[in-house]
Amino acid sequence: MEILENIFKEKKIMPSDEYFAGLFDGEGSISANRQGWKVCISMTNTYREVLELLQLRFGGKVKKVKWKNSNHFKEIKDRWYWRTQKASEMKGFLSAVYPYLIIKKNQAKIAFLILDKMNVQGARNPIPMIERKDLVEKLSNMNKRGCDENI
Repeated sequence: MEILENIFKEKKIMPSDEYFAGLFDGEGSISANRQGWKVCISMTNTYREVLELLQLRFGGKVKKVKWKNSNHFKEIKDRWYWRTQKASEMKGFLSAVYPYLIIKKNQAKIAFLILDKMNVQGARNPIPMIERKDLVEKLSNMNKRGCDENI
């Protein structure tokens, strides 16, 4: 991470919002718990450095994916994930990439609806339970493979 920070500071190299949007469309996810009180944005990749650039730009954490059955995955590259659950970081990230999203644009719309209605501390969501469950269900359905649902 320190190497990347130095490169960024010296050369001002940072991928564009368009790049991050394309990466997120292919490798990212937006999820919420069943009650709709917590939203999470994450992305997994084998190239840790690009996730560290996300962390530098938008916050969040980068961690190594731990394999449950290490014998089965000995030949596979290490995987890393970037994740944020802070409302301010999620809004910053989604605001930056939203204009360029294609695949996850509708999921981002729902995430904005949930995040905009969260209170400042990010604690329990004041959205009525029925509306909250409806938004979480739509988001969950969009995360299923092959889904082409619009809001």
